[in-house]
Amino acid sequence: MPWFRSKHKGIPTTEFHGWAKCHRPDQRNALGDVLFAHTFPFFEGSGDSVNLSPIDQALETVGPEMGFEVNRLPDPERTRRRYAGDLRSVLSLDRGRYFTICEDQQGSDSQTLANEMNAYCDPRRSGFGFVLDLADPNTLVGQKPGWLAAYISTTKGAPSTGLAAAQRSGLLSDGHTSAAVLIPYRVSELTVSPVLDLRRPDARQWLFETFGAGERDWLDFKGRALPREAGFFGLLATLMDRTNGGNDFTDLVGAYLRTHGVAALIFPSARTNVSAVFRDGELVQSGGWNLVDYRDASDTPVKRKVVWTTDWASFPDPKTRVEVAPPGLPHAGSFRVKENE
Repeated sequence: MPWFRSKHKGIPTTEFHGWAKCHRPDQRNALGDVLFAHTFPFFEGSGDSVNLSPIDQALETVGPEMGFEVNRLPDPERTRRRYAGDLRSVLSLDRGRYFTICEDQQGSDSQTLANEMNAYCDPRRSGFGFVLDLADPNTLVGQKPGWLAAYISTTKGAPSTGLAAAQRSGLLSDGHTSAAVLIPYRVSELTVSPVLDLRRPDARQWLFETFGAGERDWLDFKGRALPREAGFFGLLATLMDRTNGGNDFTDLVGAYLRTHGVAALIFPSARTNVSAVFRDGELVQSGGWNLVDYRDASDTPVKRKVVWTTDWASFPDPKTRVEVAPPGLPHAGSFRVKENE
């Protein structure tokens, strides 16, 4: 694809044309709705955080009886979404704007979408839940493009809330302690421009130059400065922070891009191994990448200055590592993150 420079502060954007996939609520049936509400409650919104805690429930019941006026706080903010740019996606970005980048029309994405969903299951609260993408021909159950298989199970001390809810609703029969539920997704052929594509070396370098040393209007850089030789890879620990929805820094990047007219961002998944393979300067293969679509969203997202401190020393898994191809070789520009799944 031809490259061009954004008119906004020299952002090295390009056009993305390829296959991407997304799961949306209107694609699933009643059983799928129950599964997401109970097993993956935070994937699409704030899940059960909108319910009152037992203490709040007691206050609302007992307070008036004792003559106290109970003033409820405003409803909780929606779940933060990575790179949304409006701090907690309260303005415009819904889950349907997020895609995983696929290798082909079949939807193979290195299990990226499945791993994103798995990150939103807390087995201590909802029992065992695990999602596998059947677009992968190497799955034990065989290839079935267009479908995710969600496995839910009750284990000792951790009953499956999704299984129980489905049985109460008559969607699954009683007596079973586990179930497999098929969840559909749609693969689309997308063309988006201008896009900041972090698979590309010049986009990575721009991100480091803009945010690694501090963009004065947007960022206060505290603590240890990144060594210039680390470049973009010194930012990866923050960009791939495993906290659901990212962090203040990823919000900052999203707000900056939306403010400066960028239509979409391609960014590394925090849930899977990531790779970008170049040959003679051309991207020939990649895996573990997401796309967030900013088109027709507000171009005036909430903006605030962020203090940035995270580095690789704070990454949660010491086995996670980055391998980078040396410059001057046919695969220069390639890199991969390993042991992140």
